[in-house]
Amino acid sequence: MDGIISAMTSVKEEIANELTKLNETNKDLAKENAKLEQAKEDNDEFQIDRISSRIRELESERSARLENKTLGERIRTLFREQGITIVSVLTAFGMIIGVIVEAFTGGTTSPSPSPSPPSKGGGEN
Repeated sequence: MDGIISAMTSVKEEIANELTKLNETNKDLAKENAKLEQAKEDNDEFQIDRISSRIRELESERSARLENKTLGERIRTLFREQGITIVSVLTAFGMIIGVIVEAFTGGTTSPSPSPSPPSKGGGEN
């Protein structure tokens, strides 16, 4: 139980950290957009190109952070909506491994010898 609590705390801290970074990226984007507007007013092509490049990098970083969060949310939603449990996932993996093993072994197994039935006579002297 302590391990689960520790893992949940780690996930919570990681999400908080990602949200902080995302907020910082959003603030940086707002600043760069303001700088871009100023450069457009000044008609400074060199600055426009530099600022546009930084904006593209920040937007790429932002989308990567959102994509990671979205992927995690999608997985959680899948587990909740479809009722997938750890047991069903493990069962599916077990079935996959079974099919792979069967494919490699040709689907045949060597039969084990069946035990011979006990003799019904009183004995052989």
